[in-house]
Amino acid sequence: MQEVALLFNVKDKVQIEAIKAAFFLIKVPTRVIPRERYRATLKEMAKNVFKEPPDKTQKQELDGQMIIFVDLLERKLYKVLDLMHNDPRCGSSLYKAILTKTNQKWDAFTLLEELKKEHAAMHRINKKE
Repeated sequence: MQEVALLFNVKDKVQIEAIKAAFFLIKVPTRVIPRERYRATLKEMAKNVFKEPPDKTQKQELDGQMIIFVDLLERKLYKVLDLMHNDPRCGSSLYKAILTKTNQKWDAFTLLEELKKEHAAMHRINKKE
């Protein structure tokens, strides 16, 4: 697969442009995934090749913003994370994930729920320390 960043449920134009600018600096394209594609597999989204047509009846929105990094080199990943962290326009509430062999078969809703569980578990561990 080619390097790409997939954006989910990011609607603010300033935020989208700031995120796209960060990825532009590391020469990685971004793609905003429409709600009609949320039930497709993440692999289909990453390749931008779908088995099914868009689900125009899909009304459910994700209850969080998310970005998926597809095939980014480690140095590019750290660079873009640093760029986004230092630009408040990118927002601080984005859930972030890397496309893996395990999650590539999931849809956006499944991934977001897993990210929320991981996030909650990490916060519980940090509070204990």
